[in-house]
Amino acid sequence: MSQYLIGDIHGCYKEFCSLLKLIKFNVKKDILWISGDFVGRGPNSLKVLRLIYKLRKNIFVVLGNHEINLLLSYTHIKKARIDQQLMQIINAPDANNLIQWLRHQPILKIHEKYKLIMVHAGIIPIWNLYSLLNNAQEIEKNLKKKQYKSFLRSIYKNSHIPNNIWHNNLSKNSRLQLSINIFTRIRYCLSESIIDMHHKIEPKKAPSFIKPWFTFHNPIFSEYNIIFGHWSSLGDYPTPKNIYGLDTGCCWGGQLTALQWDNKKFFKVNSVNNY
Repeated sequence: MSQYLIGDIHGCYKEFCSLLKLIKFNVKKDILWISGDFVGRGPNSLKVLRLIYKLRKNIFVVLGNHEINLLLSYTHIKKARIDQQLMQIINAPDANNLIQWLRHQPILKIHEKYKLIMVHAGIIPIWNLYSLLNNAQEIEKNLKKKQYKSFLRSIYKNSHIPNNIWHNNLSKNSRLQLSINIFTRIRYCLSESIIDMHHKIEPKKAPSFIKPWFTFHNPIFSEYNIIFGHWSSLGDYPTPKNIYGLDTGCCWGGQLTALQWDNKKFFKVNSVNNY
């Protein structure tokens, strides 16, 4: 049995299928880990989601910001212009089954045997392991509730309030919204407790007052192997040897990447287009 860790697919169905063929994925014994943002941007979000759903017994996924965006759009909470790629899913005859499955997926995945953590974007340095687990589980618990729409509505309403500093006196809604931003959107931090929500550029070009989240000290960063996506502009910027960024910009004309965990071998397929 092999474990394969895959970066952001973003609706790139052809590339996803090519990558599965390249790694010779065996549904009888292999496992895929997908680091979120498997929908949105690319041309075939519905096909990607359907394939993941079909293979769900062999797949671990974590939710990314584009999956959260899909849930907001599906429930008509988000009033802004809806991504046309997400409309494929929202209007599909099997949309309800896909959405119900999606909202029961985790925001964080930990495998203690492999000392492996998968998260879409990253971890704020101030969190210890208890905080990491507790905040992820609270989000997941609310998404699984029958009243999940109320939860989504509250965090989306609260998202318009500046909230980039983690501290012990946050309101419940502020804590949940900031947690979602950390799990699905973080790239840079100003300090161990303050995240930067503005910069997306590669670290070599970033202003000196911010640093990538994984460059701060946190025992989690050395005790676990951390897999994340989200940051296609990270490029060849060096990460610690146990921290792996797998978003290689397939939807931007880059590549779709898989890491075979058993031997740390990388597999890549080129994008067929810049979407």
